[in-house]
Amino acid sequence: MQLTADLRAAIDLWFVFSITIGVSACVLLLLLLATSLYHEKLRKGSKILVIHLLLVQLLICGFNFPILTVTSYQTLRNQTVSINCPVFLYLDIGSTHVENWASTLLAVNRYVAIIHPHQYKYFVSKTGLAITIILPWVIGLSDTLPIFLGIGGRLVFLLPYGCDFTPLGGTTMEYTTAWVTIGAYIPITVMGVTYITLFVRLAAGRCSGRVAVMECQVSMAKRARKIAIARILLSSFVWYCLCFLPDVVINTGLPYLYERSLMMHLWLVSILHIGFAGSTVIFIALGAEYRNGMRCLLRAARDAVYRRGHVSPAIIPP
Repeated sequence: MQLTADLRAAIDLWFVFSITIGVSACVLLLLLLATSLYHEKLRKGSKILVIHLLLVQLLICGFNFPILTVTSYQTLRNQTVSINCPVFLYLDIGSTHVENWASTLLAVNRYVAIIHPHQYKYFVSKTGLAITIILPWVIGLSDTLPIFLGIGGRLVFLLPYGCDFTPLGGTTMEYTTAWVTIGAYIPITVMGVTYITLFVRLAAGRCSGRVAVMECQVSMAKRARKIAIARILLSSFVWYCLCFLPDVVINTGLPYLYERSLMMHLWLVSILHIGFAGSTVIFIALGAEYRNGMRCLLRAARDAVYRRGHVSPAIIPP
């Protein structure tokens, strides 16, 4: 395609911005992963689900997004692109659906932990954790498989963006709607309802007149900590919707907007990068447990570097 000077400059700016945000997201995700693995209490029980979610997000940010960004940039600049689009997009879209469901099941896990603590032991058992980790992969990869096989759409190389999904008309179009609903709309809706219900139930909690003052104070302190957790989750969900839903909504309901604006599609893909980077910032800023853990990790790393760079005078040879 022929590019004007202004459009070429806009594409270059988009590429640099996307790569910068993608690298930033990977660094933050790696830092959170290192913090989780460094501290024993952050790699036990339900924290394993957090580690799993971080790994899925790192796969998307560190592998899928760079390939998608580079191939799109090469295509837009009329350069030769060599990539198996069906296989790549199957892994890319499938892992995105995995991330949606992993986030949703983590939301359900948190809800049960706070609202129904007596039943929570079943959710953090080895079987419960295994199911919670495996189920998103089963759903994410299986719901995308028919598209990979050409039912409801095709995963192909298309100008001007490179690898992309194109729907097919006829009765198979019904599966395209079901595919997006299963992979995006259902998990995001369940996640939102779960977090909003959790926050409302905690915020509405009150001590009854029969409860002793001391017991009430202890109960309110515990509730305050739970509300803090719910606030993190709810803030993350709002950010999730702002960054991840626009591209899905336009692709499924308003595709003509992308036809009118080349850069709109590119920038909305970049917003996905911002979504992962921003969600880790929210997680660190509002999560005291991880924030303190990260501070300890960085302090330990600094001390290790200092010890390597400074040899004790007692062992310096004469």
